[in-house]
Amino acid sequence: MSHAPHIRLGTFACLLLTCAVAPPLVRGAASETIDDGGGCNGGRQVQFAADSEGGSTTEVGSTETGEPTTTTGGGSCGDGVVDIGEGCDDGNAGEGDGCPSGAVGQCKAEAACGDGFVWAGMEDCDDGNVVGGDGCEANCTVTPAVCGNGVEEDGEGCDDGNDVEEDGCPSGAVGQCKAMAGCGDGFVWAGMEGCDDGNEVEEDGCPSGAAGQCKAEAVCGDGVVWAGMEECDDGNMEDLDACNDMCAAPRWVFITSGNGPNNNGNLGGVTGADAYCQGLADAASLPGTYKAWLTGSDAASAPAQRFESTGFVGWYLLPTKPPTPVARGWADLTSPNEDVPANYLQAAINSTEGGVVVAEANAWTNTQLDGTQKSAVDHCTNWGTESGLQKGLTGVSKLGVLDVTWTDESPVKCSLGARLYCFQTE
Repeated sequence: MSHAPHIRLGTFACLLLTCAVAPPLVRGAASETIDDGGGCNGGRQVQFAADSEGGSTTEVGSTETGEPTTTTGGGSCGDGVVDIGEGCDDGNAGEGDGCPSGAVGQCKAEAACGDGFVWAGMEDCDDGNVVGGDGCEANCTVTPAVCGNGVEEDGEGCDDGNDVEEDGCPSGAVGQCKAMAGCGDGFVWAGMEGCDDGNEVEEDGCPSGAAGQCKAEAVCGDGVVWAGMEECDDGNMEDLDACNDMCAAPRWVFITSGNGPNNNGNLGGVTGADAYCQGLADAASLPGTYKAWLTGSDAASAPAQRFESTGFVGWYLLPTKPPTPVARGWADLTSPNEDVPANYLQAAINSTEGGVVVAEANAWTNTQLDGTQKSAVDHCTNWGTESGLQKGLTGVSKLGVLDVTWTDESPVKCSLGARLYCFQTE
């Protein structure tokens, strides 16, 4: 037997009709199902819902076909019964299926594109309308992000409505509206940046940190030290200052104020001579590492190899006040001057580590103009003897001596005194 929806029965009418056929129903609380098997309902349980207006109850249930029946109300969303005010009820509290039943949906209707609920497995999005191009299309598929359409869509960090790559929002083939342009993002911001190498390193080819800010490709004189390319950068192109116009820092060179206790050829070898130079430089507060312009019995001990300075392009300076330029880098030190081909130095190496000018002195060298070994024998037995029977090659330090004789003048007995030329190597 089927029961039509919207059946309202008063208490008295119910008793008359049902008791004519079977014993009366025993009423329980609202929404209870009661029947003792031989009463008015022939043993079929019936659910009752209280009538909010008159205290009556309304029968709810299902048809013989199993379809949900509609009642006068009183059920709940998710109980499997389509109550008045519900457009569906699939018996669960799931929000994302065909009948949204949770806190938002409340069984209002079958889920459909444009209702504001994302239908699981059927919709990618639902923005509550059927307007296309707004992020969620009319068929509830996600609007593909279009960089340059002026709409900031999913996956974009900006969209300024153009296809320009180099502005505040890089929108072209590379940028794809991923983020606002900034120094270090790899995009050259037109009118604001001269370069952008995608990092925040200050000392590389495109200074990107606090000082550089991607203003331009790093060049000597911009005030930014280009790592691996520049030793210094003082922001100008003055050559004879603390940083020359090739962005190389200067190095000190001096003739020793003495040469050990006896000033003879027993120097403790080339390594002993290097240590002597370093000690004098340290005592005079000259920075860096120092080695002697000296070659022993091994040709590999010559300054050209030992100094590792053939690529140096800064100035060699005497520690006078003000400093005196001797040569502009290794090439200038070991090559003829352009103006006076006979000369190699621009000033004689005639100042001590303390800045005191020496009138004239010899210096042990055994080294040619190009920094290589001069003699295989004139090295005081590898700078380890003071015997008068052995000799060592010397150069002469004197004001105005700028030619070959500064390093290659004559051999003298190892028992005689001589000084050393000391060069900063790093």
